[in-house]
Amino acid sequence: MTVFFVSRHPGAVEWARRQGLQVDRWVGHLHACEVQAGDTVAGTLRARAARATCT
Repeated sequence: MTVFFVSRHPGAVEWARRQGLQVDRWVGHLHACEVQAGDTVAGTLRARAARATCT
């Protein structure tokens, strides 16, 4: 299982790192084909990407 943190904003990434979040992949954009069942996605997603990762 992979934990993704999605954000293009350096301040958000820095905040998440300071919180000690356990993240496997830090990405600016997420493609639904990258997400597998059981993965966790946190961060900022467009509605279309959010819907695609939940199906």
